[in-house]
Amino acid sequence: MRKSLKLFLPFFILCCWPWSGRCSEGYAARSRGNVARSSKQNPQQNESATPQSLRRRDYPQERSGPFQARPEVRAEIVAIGDELCYGKVYDTNSFWIADQVTRRGVLIQRIVCVRDDLSDICSVLKEALSRKPRFIFITGGLGHTPDDRTRHALATVTGRKIVGRPDIREFIAGRRNVSVQELPPHFAISTSSLEGAKCFPNPAGVSPVTIVDEGPTQIIALPGPPREVYACFAAHLADMVQNVTGYHSISRRVIVPMHESVLAPLMTRVMREIPGTYVKALVGAYRNDPGMPVEVMAFGPTEKACRENCDSAVEKLRQLAAEKGRKMIEVPEEKE
Repeated sequence: MRKSLKLFLPFFILCCWPWSGRCSEGYAARSRGNVARSSKQNPQQNESATPQSLRRRDYPQERSGPFQARPEVRAEIVAIGDELCYGKVYDTNSFWIADQVTRRGVLIQRIVCVRDDLSDICSVLKEALSRKPRFIFITGGLGHTPDDRTRHALATVTGRKIVGRPDIREFIAGRRNVSVQELPPHFAISTSSLEGAKCFPNPAGVSPVTIVDEGPTQIIALPGPPREVYACFAAHLADMVQNVTGYHSISRRVIVPMHESVLAPLMTRVMREIPGTYVKALVGAYRNDPGMPVEVMAFGPTEKACRENCDSAVEKLRQLAAEKGRKMIEVPEEKE
């Protein structure tokens, strides 16, 4: 009996296997048809069967931004240095520049860190220029050591020559109360710039600010030390950027005792109903007590308009949080 079963079993499988597949396909097709008919007959039941996490939320397809009412002034930041890419030094310059230009109505598209490699720097700059932002801010690589290659990259990308700047050396000599001949020899490298570029003296160091016009884009090369970046921006760039955008901004920080998933639709509603505002939850700073820090920014042609928009956005967020049974906390403004 066992022997006959062993002989019969392969024959049975061979004959029945195709039919079992067809039956499975027919059953699956009938199941799909039933589901489709059920969905058409009772769409609400079908919606309720969808997990909550997978349903499309009632958000706008594109988040309303602070620059919707006018053409955007876009910018990119390129921070250069091996030490940044090795994780040995924080890129505080990019963070600070992004904050400063955003306050003046500029939209930062990208922030990139790149090593002290000539081909890599050239590649990043060419790619940035292809997007035609209004500004490209570069920090680092303007010293006199062999790994300082920003000038050479700019010369390669723009087709300009590197030239000396006697006026910058004279400025430094005057600041030090010495003659130009008494300056260290390497200052001739540190103070050089590009042919046809605008060049502004560094109030806190040696390497000047170099500004190159390349089509619709201004490339602004700044030194690497943060103290020098701050001084150069305040002396030469703050008003220039402000004049280009014609915009101001004001920000306030509040704390809302909610998780981001609950808070997100409220922030979206604030931005949608109050044009010229940007509201962002600072998730990395969230604590159970007191809650989620939220940055509220407003942009406008005057500081008064910014203040009014920012106050309206904060009040709207307060009302929405209160409707959820939560009390918003305001953080005192920091003095710059």
